[in-house]
Amino acid sequence: MNSFLHREYYWRKREWPYKNVKPRIIAEEYLDSLGKPDSVEYKLTCMTGVVKIVTVCQGIPHAEFDKRTNDNYDRDLNHLPWWAFYKNAKKPVPIPPEIHKIIEYAELRSSGIPQVRVDFYLHNGIIYFGEFTFFTWAEFIKYEPLEWDDIMGQWCELPEKYNEE
Repeated sequence: MNSFLHREYYWRKREWPYKNVKPRIIAEEYLDSLGKPDSVEYKLTCMTGVVKIVTVCQGIPHAEFDKRTNDNYDRDLNHLPWWAFYKNAKKPVPIPPEIHKIIEYAELRSSGIPQVRVDFYLHNGIIYFGEFTFFTWAEFIKYEPLEWDDIMGQWCELPEKYNEE
């Protein structure tokens, strides 16, 4: 654990929110349903408080490409015709009824933020917040088909430049 306290996350991929952040170790409840081949994560990409993409990930996080799948849906849970990083599942993971509450929580937590991914886990029927991700895969991602990169870019409304002068 000591090595994590000396790691400078900003310098790895130049993600500015990590610059000048004092490293810390935070302990949280262990959820035994995570980190297994059949574990599921819900990653919701939000643009200014509106869920645009619901990504349902199955498998071990950061696993080899053939051991994890990511299926992407719009807010109305229609399957989207693209993939990035991990392929779609041959048989999509069933969407739980709690997904509507997860969408509601993601929109509440992302209100006022131009673009953020809000992650959740469902463990024994309880929804757990995972994290905010401001740069999914440090934005070094290739979407297939490529036009989805442009479509998603059009969804993002950036604020006007702010100067304190």
